[in-house]
Amino acid sequence: PDQINTDGVDQRGDACDVDDDNDNIRDGDDNCPLIANPLQINTDGLDDGGDACDDDDDEDGVLDVDDNCPIHTNPNQANTDSLTDGGDACDDDDDEDGINDTDDNCPSITNADQTYKNSFEGYEINSFPDDMMEIDGVFKVESNDEGKKHLQMASEPLTENAVIFGPSIKNSATLEVKVKGFKKRRSFPRFGIGLHGISGFRLRVVPSKKMIELVKNEEPVKTVSFDWNPDKWSILKLKIDYINEKSIIQGWVWNEGSTAPKEPNIKYIHDGTPGQGKASIWGTAYSGKVILFDDLSLEYKKSS
Repeated sequence: PDQINTDGVDQRGDACDVDDDNDNIRDGDDNCPLIANPLQINTDGLDDGGDACDDDDDEDGVLDVDDNCPIHTNPNQANTDSLTDGGDACDDDDDEDGINDTDDNCPSITNADQTYKNSFEGYEINSFPDDMMEIDGVFKVESNDEGKKHLQMASEPLTENAVIFGPSIKNSATLEVKVKGFKKRRSFPRFGIGLHGISGFRLRVVPSKKMIELVKNEEPVKTVSFDWNPDKWSILKLKIDYINEKSIIQGWVWNEGSTAPKEPNIKYIHDGTPGQGKASIWGTAYSGKVILFDDLSLEYKKSS
């Protein structure tokens, strides 16, 4: 007697219509037979209906109309930034500091200026750090006679070997690393550090030529003279500031135990952005000996 016809499309009422909501899913197979939902999405996987007709899609005890993550189970409804972009369970940036949670070293505390540090003390000897990636060469954690750990690059293969680490950065950043190379008679190592990916700017020490270089896409863009001391650890610092559509690249190199120079050893201004990518360490064992890296310190700005 009520003559209900949900879809209002054909002349058949629900009592004799095999597809009441006209979504091309027969009522017997439809998880929401009275609400059109051709995709049949059912987040909680239960038989209480698909999302289109389920008041609690994620079955977390919070109705969808009140749930800050209606398709992610989060009964405590935590929402660090208190914004309407979703609770923590479905918000890629919980603290709203511009750093995605996967890259944020404090995902629930706002800290737009981020820091990555690594002294390799937390890794097993002969292991490779699981938060790094080898591009070329063989690297492993070793220790000196006092037990202080470092990352060691093998003397073979004789290629431009590299490791990348940290988050992908596209703005201003500063990288500082300790490096120890060894010479063999008249053969010398070559080593460096880089920012913004393997094609980004790199600060490189070239003892055989008594110089340091700023390198971009494997090509030196600027060189200055420099006397390398093989008896000391070298400290390399690369700073890139992106200001007013220009990248200001500065590099420092000094010996461990001495004071860092106030002014950069080398400086270059590049029109445009510095690029985007991870920080890196580089080495070529032209002397046939290992190269050591330690005390990595990376400071970077949030993406924008």
